[in-house]
Amino acid sequence: MLTNFTKILKVSGLDSTLSSGGPYTLFAPNACAFSEMDLEGYRRLITNKKLAIDFVKRYMVRKAAIIAMDCTMVKRYLQKQILIW
Repeated sequence: MLTNFTKILKVSGLDSTLSSGGPYTLFAPNACAFSEMDLEGYRRLITNKKLAIDFVKRYMVRKAAIIAMDCTMVKRYLQKQILIW
């Protein structure tokens, strides 16, 4: 489930950007990735629009539709990104 990321996406306001054009590829962290984040970091993301925008943009690729790639490489990259927060 992508409930945590969806909440941050809505706070950022970028949900409307993603639904109006594209193509976009979004590498959304799952619940397992968010379990590595401390609660205070998550609270900051869902209460601060600028932080939410910066966070979502880390996982968004504009003008690209990525269909297949090395999932292990992407997983390692995203794990490093989520731990920063």
